[in-house]
Amino acid sequence: MLKENLPLISVIVPCYNAENFIDKCLQSLCMQSYKNLEIIAVDDFSTDDTFKILSFYAKKDSRVIPLKSKNKGVSCARNTGIDIAKGKFIAFVDSDDFVSPFHIELLVTELISSGADASIIQYKRTRENAKYNPNKFIKPQNYKTEKFDKLGALKEYLCQNKFEFCVWNKLYSGEILRKFNIRFEEDCHYNEDSLFNYKFFKQVNKTVLVKTPTYYYVQRSTSLVHQPFSEYKLSAFISLNNIIKDAYNDFADIIHYAHIMRLAICCELIFYIKFFKFNGGTFNNGAIIRKILHYLTVDVKHLKFCREPKLYRRILIPLMPPVFKVLLCKRKKLDGKLPSQFLITDK
Repeated sequence: MLKENLPLISVIVPCYNAENFIDKCLQSLCMQSYKNLEIIAVDDFSTDDTFKILSFYAKKDSRVIPLKSKNKGVSCARNTGIDIAKGKFIAFVDSDDFVSPFHIELLVTELISSGADASIIQYKRTRENAKYNPNKFIKPQNYKTEKFDKLGALKEYLCQNKFEFCVWNKLYSGEILRKFNIRFEEDCHYNEDSLFNYKFFKQVNKTVLVKTPTYYYVQRSTSLVHQPFSEYKLSAFISLNNIIKDAYNDFADIIHYAHIMRLAICCELIFYIKFFKFNGGTFNNGAIIRKILHYLTVDVKHLKFCREPKLYRRILIPLMPPVFKVLLCKRKKLDGKLPSQFLITDK
């Protein structure tokens, strides 16, 4: 680990009704081998004892800063943290996840030693009842790293090939976030990370990927990503359509990759619409179904232009537009209103 002039790292933890798991998260952050931290825990107006737990940790460890947000969702909570963060670099950890004791150390060390503006580390999925024991972690040795320039990082991110659009396994330059006023879109409640990351990586000259997992992503059955389809998830198109619009205007080299990101989300949402219940019944907004099927048909044509797409994308995804059109042929003929997030771009 770097021994001199260790920069302050701000770790932002958005919380909502997290009393059953926030303890494990904060414990893992307070046990970091890298000590120069501020842990900004933002409670999004929880109705349980989350804030009491945050306050308890703040009394034990002065690096923990408990805040209250406006009950506007995770994007607003993260923005609240960014606004007060003093760190040279900024990281995010979700309140239901936890990290290895060496998580921040590896992110910082590789970012600085490579002269990068951002570092990314791999993660592991773990069960909901997983225990955190700091003594069971061994510091990774002889791991590999890979460096990307601006265009390479954007392509990998949009394709979700070597790294994904989540914010919680990355370390960001605080200077870039502040200089370009990069914040989360607060009207976006699903896939909210994608536009934030796109705006950030557009300004980054070098990114380093650390090929060892130190972040533990807990798969909770009650999290939004694991819930059946709801119109709440349609806010993903706020990010996706803004990215595509920007690519056509300013970043032609990544147009195909931007379409592939939207393609993946369209497939996911259509799958939920077809096979899962919506408020106890069937989702029958024909306007939304037609629009998603239209995006699917448009976006799938961009697969052939992307280098090294994953095998399942080459084989399975091209089959999706005709299959879903058949499966939803009756529902797509129904009436319905089209939400504003679909009207950002007609690309």
